[in-house]
Amino acid sequence: MQGQAANSEADLESRIAAGRIESLIRQQSLAVPVTLVNSVLVFVLLMGTAPTGFLGAWLGAIWAATGIRTAIWLRHRGKTVAPEAAAGLGRRFTVIALGSGLLWGLPGLVMFPESPIALQGFLVFVLGGMSAGAVATLSSHMPAFCAFLLPTLAPVIGRLFYEGGQGGMAYVAMGTMGLIYLLVLLATARSLNEMLSRSLALQLEKSDLAETLAAARTEAEAASIAKSEFLAMVSHELRTPLNAVLGFSELLERQVHGPLGHARYRDYMQHIHNSGNHLMHLIDDLLCLSRAGSGGLTLVEDEIPDLEDFLEQCAGLLKIRAAQKRQVLTVVEGRRGLGLRADPVRLRQIVLNVLSNAIKFTPEGGETTMTIRRRRSGGLSIVVRDTGIGMSEQELKVALESFGRADSSHSRNTEGAGIGLPLTASLMKLHQGEIEIVSRPDTGTKVSLRFPPERVIDGAGAAEMPAPREPQEQHAGHGSISVA
Repeated sequence: MQGQAANSEADLESRIAAGRIESLIRQQSLAVPVTLVNSVLVFVLLMGTAPTGFLGAWLGAIWAATGIRTAIWLRHRGKTVAPEAAAGLGRRFTVIALGSGLLWGLPGLVMFPESPIALQGFLVFVLGGMSAGAVATLSSHMPAFCAFLLPTLAPVIGRLFYEGGQGGMAYVAMGTMGLIYLLVLLATARSLNEMLSRSLALQLEKSDLAETLAAARTEAEAASIAKSEFLAMVSHELRTPLNAVLGFSELLERQVHGPLGHARYRDYMQHIHNSGNHLMHLIDDLLCLSRAGSGGLTLVEDEIPDLEDFLEQCAGLLKIRAAQKRQVLTVVEGRRGLGLRADPVRLRQIVLNVLSNAIKFTPEGGETTMTIRRRRSGGLSIVVRDTGIGMSEQELKVALESFGRADSSHSRNTEGAGIGLPLTASLMKLHQGEIEIVSRPDTGTKVSLRFPPERVIDGAGAAEMPAPREPQEQHAGHGSISVA
């Protein structure tokens, strides 16, 4: 682990170094023209005080060093510097900076004019300006900056102290100020270099994090696709023997080819058939949930002209189950002719999931009602209320998770895989709708299936028989969750 951390830290440092070299290359677009202009200016001003041949050789050397710097800049500008190439480029820039610094130090050492003092001051000003410019153009690589700064300023500072030793205190003061100026430039460049390094480190960490998240997302998407393919394959492999079990158990239950010999055998066949049907529905729900989660489930939409009649048909499929628990299952009338644009198969699946849960978690003698309500927005809600055991807000959150089941004694004793509500929420989302659940322990649960206005079909019958709008409820003391 320590070795991996060390390698990671070393890799980060090498990438930061490469970033500093990239910054150094970008800054050369400013350094090159300034160097050329200042060198010509110094050449012109010193022509009367220094040999012309010497000045010409000095100017040629300055331009040659600048040309080499320009060639490196043009070759690498706009390109990413690889960490392994950063050290070599840094050394090249350092050598060029050292050569340039030595050349710029010559005017202060051997070409320093004897007079007038204005010309001397101007030369000191030019050299100080070149050094200040190096803070902006070379501070991203401190070896190159120091290689330029020290040879440029040290000779002229030494010359000022030398002139001061000849009896000019003004030169001593200027030399002292030059020394302080050099130290300030060094401190400023170091500070800028550290700021650049921190900025590069943050950028690289952010980039690495983005790449990690992208890789994790790609991996998660691949895992989701693999899961969907696996469930589809398993579903197909399970359906084939299940269909055989269901078909043969139905034949045996009906005693098509003769009596089974004992009355209990028929009961056993009915249990086998019911269990097979339950397993088939569970497989269908698992496959549907997987497709909905991966975006592979699409709706086959159609117009349901009379939603109330559709809901009565759904309730009719569960009447026997409700009667077995001596429960009352009612569809409240009053919205005849009001239709909905939806996938009939998926809408039936949604309604049956909600009704099945209501019946399952309502004790014997309880009641479940289903009502259609218009919303103030123009949308529509299918509201299912029961007088069951209810849930707390925490239990609601668990129930809405895939394979989650509320932790209560009643739910533990009730069959189910915990996919009904998550599947219902996914199917509602495909219809651009939402599901809201309001529940309270030992009181009951209200589930509102809300559809947007564009899916509502107003029929003539619905216009003649207005039903009350969906009321605004107070949820104090209730568990309430809305899933859009």
